[in-house]
Amino acid sequence: MALPQNFFDALAVFKQMYLPVWCNMIGTEASPLISKVKNYQITGGGDIKAAAQVGFNGGFGSLPDDLTAPQAGRNIYQEFIEKRKRMAVTLNISDEAIQASANDKLAMVNLLDSEIKAGYEVAKWNVGRALFGNGRGILSPIATIATAAGVTTVTLPNDGTEKPENIKEGLTIDVYATGAAVGSTPAFAKRRITAVNRQATPITFTIDGGTATQTGGFITIQMSYGNEITGLGAIFDDSIGTLYGVNKTAVPLIKPVVEDGAGDINDALITRTLRRAQREKGSIIDMLLLGDDAFDLYVEYLRTNNIRNERADLTITGGFSAIEFMFGAGRVFIVNEGFVPKNEVWGFDTSKLGFYQLADWDFAAEGGSAFTLMPGTLVYNANIVKYGNLICTNPGGCVRITNAA
Repeated sequence: MALPQNFFDALAVFKQMYLPVWCNMIGTEASPLISKVKNYQITGGGDIKAAAQVGFNGGFGSLPDDLTAPQAGRNIYQEFIEKRKRMAVTLNISDEAIQASANDKLAMVNLLDSEIKAGYEVAKWNVGRALFGNGRGILSPIATIATAAGVTTVTLPNDGTEKPENIKEGLTIDVYATGAAVGSTPAFAKRRITAVNRQATPITFTIDGGTATQTGGFITIQMSYGNEITGLGAIFDDSIGTLYGVNKTAVPLIKPVVEDGAGDINDALITRTLRRAQREKGSIIDMLLLGDDAFDLYVEYLRTNNIRNERADLTITGGFSAIEFMFGAGRVFIVNEGFVPKNEVWGFDTSKLGFYQLADWDFAAEGGSAFTLMPGTLVYNANIVKYGNLICTNPGGCVRITNAA
């Protein structure tokens, strides 16, 4: 049966009015940091390339009596190269739901609106998560999987390596064996999380599908292992030996500034870290993102000492609350970020962050409609996609405070 005209009308309205709002909201609400990330348009195929200036221009000198001019010193650049990555959200609407709304324009709009909003929520969460990932896309290690009485339960480790913040009902995941390489076949593919028991110790969750048994391993979002954007975690993760095509060991310039908080977080520690980034790497940090425990400890520090005059009630783009920290001639926004490890602080010069993209989020259209009938089903399918990757042009100027709680 052909799609009714008012479905195309509703879809046209979404493309013209909803989609720009979708792009703007994901660009502001996915994380306190994301509104600071500039978007750069790229064209054509091939890799994404960016250039980072290294140190100073070498052409300065104080002149001798004969007024000999200094030797010219061209700018030195480090080339960064990244692969273009693909993000997609799939929308499904049944033919029955469409036909039931065929004679009611408002019902058709509401039908599409409901599906779009659901797609937005999962896209927002995953974009925010991937922004702080390392590109591998691992949600969490797991301890065991077992099926009993028709229910398959996954148990997380209880040794500090687990990441329960990445486990959400409704996510479709792949399960891999310990040590599985990027590109390998998952042990169990496209299993949906049906329930999470966060009160259990260790935390457990259930998945759909048939019987599954495994000890150890890890989980990813479906089809995403090794395919996610190069998140900011890749800068700080020493297990990632190559960043933007550059070997970290061979080029110390790209290694970030790291301080050990020794179980504490305070203004002196923050100032010392920011000073190092500025003096050693020429980085003007303007945003610090604190994991949950580090943020709670810092708020308690402010309350207990009552020594700050800066505002503690700022609201930044996206509706996030921030604490203002004054450093040098500028200010630094301090915010709580759930995707930063709980006892750590990550800091960035946001002017050095860029997302290099072919285009912003848009439908992958086929023929006259973004929605096509999936073979062998009565369900129409559409994809909203974005192609590109994140690059920081001064990764060495990023800061990390470990053991900050």
